[in-house]
Amino acid sequence: MVYVPEGCVHGLQTREDHSEVTYQVSHSYTPAAERGVHYDDPAFGIRWPRAVSLISDKDRRWPRYATEPCASRAKRLVRRGQ
Repeated sequence: MVYVPEGCVHGLQTREDHSEVTYQVSHSYTPAAERGVHYDDPAFGIRWPRAVSLISDKDRRWPRYATEPCASRAKRLVRRGQ
């Protein structure tokens, strides 16, 4: 089990074919409230253990972090140590 706090960006990669992932969430699903970033965004430097072989169309269409409106504010806060 993995706990992901509400509002935290997360991603995963399974190591076995035909794996299933189940989410328990704190609110009803609201598609209009979804946010995300591209799975291979260089801003995060994620080195996936295996080549990405299957990804949903929705996840493939997420923007790069640098193009998100909150990105510049978040970068300023990080520089200030907040």
